[in-house]
Formats: sequence, C-alpha cells, structure tokens
Amino acid sequence: MTDKAPTTVSAAINNDEGHPKKVRRTQAERTSSSRRRAIDAAIVNLAEEGYAATTVMRVAQRAGISRGGILHHFAGKAELMEAVGYRAVERLQEKRREALRGTKRGVERFNALTNASWETIREPESIALLEMLIGSRGDPLLAEIMPRFLQQLDQIHLAKTKDIAKDAGIENDEMLNTMNKLHMAAMRGLLLESIFAGSAETIADSVKLLEWYKGKLTERLIAENAAK
Repeated sequence: MTDKAPTTVSAAINNDEGHPKKVRRTQAERTSSSRRRAIDAAIVNLAEEGYAATTVMRVAQRAGISRGGILHHFAGKAELMEAVGYRAVERLQEKRREALRGTKRGVERFNALTNASWETIREPESIALLEMLIGSRGDPLLAEIMPRFLQQLDQIHLAKTKDIAKDAGIENDEMLNTMNKLHMAAMRGLLLESIFAGSAETIADSVKLLEWYKGKLTERLIAENAAK
C-alpha cells in the first residue's frame, strides 16, 4: 500500500523525517534583518540605560550579533545614532497617527492632540532621541546631526497640528506656532522629570493643566476665527 500524498501545507513542506524544511533567506534579507535588529537594540538601550551606556558592544549584545556585525553596517556609534534618529522619527509619526485614530475630525481631534502627543513622547523612540540630544553636548559628531532630527520631528508635528486645527476652524498660524513650541518644550521637560524620579501624580496633573489651557485657547481661537 502506497503512502498518501500530504493533505496539508505543513505536511507538504516537511522533509522525509517529518521536520519542516528551513526557508533560506537571501544575503540581502539577512543583512537588512541584522541592521534592523541593531537599530532596534540601540533604541531600547538608549531608552533604558542612556546615551553613555549605549556603546557599539552593548548594542551588539542586545541585538544578538557580533561587534563586527554592527561595524559592517555602521562606521561607528555616530553613524548608528543617525540611523536611530531616522527610525525614531518614522515610528513616532506612526504612533501619533495611531493615538489619534478613532477621534472625530474637528475640535475633538484638535483637543486630543495634547494627550496623543504626551503618550507618544513617552515612547522608547522619543526617549532615545532625548538621550541623544543630551549626549550631543559632549559629542561633536552627534551635535551635528541631532538638531536636524528634532527640527524634522517638530516640523512634522506642527504641519499635522495645523491640518487638524484647520478642520476645527482654527487658522491662526502665529498662535499655532507658539502653542506647538510651548507644548513640545513642556512635554520634553516633563519627560525628563519622569526619567529622573519625578512624581507620576504631579506629572499627570501637569499634563491635565496643559489640556485645560489648550481647551480654553481652542475656544478663543475658534471665536476669533468666527468673528472674521
């Protein structure tokens, strides 16, 4: 009696001994994967241990690859940090969009921006950028690239804020520019305080105050726009 042909996908890919056959990845896929792992490991280490502790060796340990493997992708720590910056900005945009998902366009979404921004700025990617900013004071190479990432992140944030504000009937660009700068500075300060043993209750109250002031300012800006 002959064996029956495999009737499932898993059976079809099994070898004669019943073990799944390994799918071979291309060299390009392996290279891309190890590079991503290195960047992800650097982000986590920056957020958990700080800039000074985020050495090439430490990142290699976290990523599960050799130090030589890291240096195959990045010439040194500065180049790795640059890659971290690009990845962090990209992810923070995605997370902010996700935080606003489900809110109604208009005033509700505009007011929701404050809490969404606070939730996003507490993510590992944002903490990693903050650690890099602090570290750039004593690292000339990092000092060259950090302003670019923070400026890019703030510009993206401001552009999105203005789009949402327009849907809410607010078009005072000068006030929106000032408000965005104030909010980002306040939230980065609160983030620093939370990292260095700040009171969670006090910080939460500070965020609530920001939300309250934002609501009052929103009412004023809508009224001004309606009066034109």
